[in-house]
Amino acid sequence: MENPRRGRSAWHACKAAVSEALAMGILALNFVARDFEKPKMAICAFCQYAPKNGYKYEGLIMNGAGNTKMGKTEWQIAQINIGRLLAPHGDARVQPFFDALDRINAMADGAPGFVWRLQSETGNATDVQATPDPLIIVNMSVWTNTEALFAYVYRSGHAAEMSRRRAYFERFEGAYQALWWVQKGHQPTVAEGLSRLWMIDRFGSSPFAFTFKARFAEPGHIE
Repeated sequence: MENPRRGRSAWHACKAAVSEALAMGILALNFVARDFEKPKMAICAFCQYAPKNGYKYEGLIMNGAGNTKMGKTEWQIAQINIGRLLAPHGDARVQPFFDALDRINAMADGAPGFVWRLQSETGNATDVQATPDPLIIVNMSVWTNTEALFAYVYRSGHAAEMSRRRAYFERFEGAYQALWWVQKGHQPTVAEGLSRLWMIDRFGSSPFAFTFKARFAEPGHIE
């Protein structure tokens, strides 16, 4: 796909790409523009492209996240990661993973910058069936910023457990982790998280869905 930041034609290409996702029912997203009759003056909520004409990023609506308005919107970082277990819960090959869950989740709950995590009545999300495949499990959470999330994932006791991922999970084909910005107070749905993984698989990292290796600042951020 053409670089969405190059100009008007790229804006149309970018819009078409997201329209494809809308048609498939993967995304729920509206483009925000000052004037929908003049695409060159519009703001694309997918790539956040804004022509150099004085117009600024105005906002977006996606998957129930609400309206983002110009000015003092507070942003937090959401993440999803998924994996396919080598065996179902109860199998000795993956039991050490399940045995460590309560300790790892308690570590997350007490970590600096932690806001929210997906969980069922069991206190974790391993019984949340996100796809038709019962061996795929999903983890989702929200943090105050990418630095806090990175510190928990790679610089806490969680890192040791993560290093044993290959012992419990199959090698995953496609994107298995995605980060994206949400408004403060928003709790993303599983469908929303899966749509971000799809975006990375389809387009690579972008302001709409990215990874630690290719991070994007919160919407409206000015260097």
